Amino acid sequence: MPKSTTDLGLVIRAAHFAAHKHKDQRRKDAKASPPAGWSLARRQQYFDWAKAVVDQARGVNPQLERVFDRLYRQRPGG
Repeated sequence: MPKSTTDLGLVIRAAHFAAHKHKDQRRKDAKASPPAGWSLARRQQYFDWAKAVVDQARGVNPQLERVFDRLYRQRPGG
């Protein structure tokens, strides 16, 4: 357990960063090789869901956010 609020802040920032990285990688995978049977609409919904999650953690890692935003612009179907 964190021993101070500073430690807790570091843990929270690390968790947000890890969540961003995980979502980014899953989104890349969904774009390059979507699960079998996923329609275009389902892939779009996934991208939109990932963006909503990332949007909730904006400000944690601007560099990673720029990568996500660039990839989101390549969302299937526009």
